Amino acid sequence: MKVRFEPPQKRDPETERGVKIPYAPSRRAFPRWRWYFVVLLVSSPLLFFLFRIAAGWFLVTSPAMVFLAPQAVNAPRSGVVRSLSALPGALVASGEVLALLADDALEERRLLLEVERRNVEEALRLPPAPRGLGPLRESLRLAREVATEAAATRTAIEDLFRKGAATKAELDAARAAAVRARAEVLRAEGDLAAAGIPRENRGEGRGRLRRLEEEQRLLKDLEATLVVRSPFPGIVSEVHAAPGETVQRGAPLVTLVDPDRLEILAFLDPKDVDSLGRSGTARVRFPGGASVEVTLLERPLLAAPLPAFLMRPLSENRAAVPLRLRPLAPVPEQFRISGLPVTVYWGLRFLP
Repeated sequence: MKVRFEPPQKRDPETERGVKIPYAPSRRAFPRWRWYFVVLLVSSPLLFFLFRIAAGWFLVTSPAMVFLAPQAVNAPRSGVVRSLSALPGALVASGEVLALLADDALEERRLLLEVERRNVEEALRLPPAPRGLGPLRESLRLAREVATEAAATRTAIEDLFRKGAATKAELDAARAAAVRARAEVLRAEGDLAAAGIPRENRGEGRGRLRRLEEEQRLLKDLEATLVVRSPFPGIVSEVHAAPGETVQRGAPLVTLVDPDRLEILAFLDPKDVDSLGRSGTARVRFPGGASVEVTLLERPLLAAPLPAFLMRPLSENRAAVPLRLRPLAPVPEQFRISGLPVTVYWGLRFLP
């Protein structure tokens, strides 16, 4: 076989075996900028990823959230929730009624004071009574002893009922016995008052009337505490009780948040803690681009895990340093949402 080192002659693409073949004209030239646009569009995710990495090398940032400090409004006394006007998400003004409580002990004491005062006033209007009121006084003393024992029994049964060791029927029976005993005391006091007050005891009766009036005034002050009002204008974030529920003294009824006492809770990476010493201020960026300057409220003392909803893509669940920041300018109304994610910018990383 003979090897040829000369390339064959170039063939004319428009001629085939000596016959000229006409071709259609070529398409118009494709603009080069379109190719650049396609390349840029395809590579934009990679460019954005590289930009975020580069920005993290030069800028100190930390995830944060808007924090509205909650304040619980507690029950001033033990009692039953009569009505509850606070609803979650409702705006309340300072001094607005949130709940009404009912205290059976105060109501019972108020009725007893009214009856006793009426008896004393009636007795003082009567002429002086003759001597020999011993049996009536002894009957009153015995009635009071029975009433005291019945009240103690009712208290014990109520405690057992709360623990599940007594039935509702036993509780109702104990309460009915206490009411009957108090009624017997009132009857005995009325009998003694109807007999009049001896001449030598009329001064004591006037002193007793003054003490009853003073106790009634104190009782009115205590009843005023059963009206639970809002200590400041705010938003009801949570309701802890329901109408008809028995609450103890100090138990939370509702939780309020004050939009004007807004804070920013930031979670700084431990390796960037040294940036706090450069300046006491930073900028917080809200969704949409709005930003407000903030200042550090207190130095950090404890570390805490980074909340899951504040984690960035490809971030690890590691500990962070929580920081409380106070805005130096009013925060726009639409961003006063507790838990709203924001970003805090602390400045350049390599500045001294």
